[in-house]
Amino acid sequence: MAGGVLMSIVEQRIASLVQEHGSLRKVALNLGINAGHLSRVRAGKRDPGPKLAEALGLTPVTTYVSKEKQQ
Repeated sequence: MAGGVLMSIVEQRIASLVQEHGSLRKVALNLGINAGHLSRVRAGKRDPGPKLAEALGLTPVTTYVSKEKQQ
């Protein structure tokens, strides 16, 4: 699952597209994806994956952090 910052960027992009197109279903149709999947991504329950991220105009980035306590 994606981290908070990434998901907020994805959520913002989806919200912008919903406002532009009028509904989540219309956005999904325009992107060529399932509306249920887009809804789960918007809710932070699923990662967008590289194809959806690209369709949203975003670039996926992988980040690694130490398992040790951050100081």
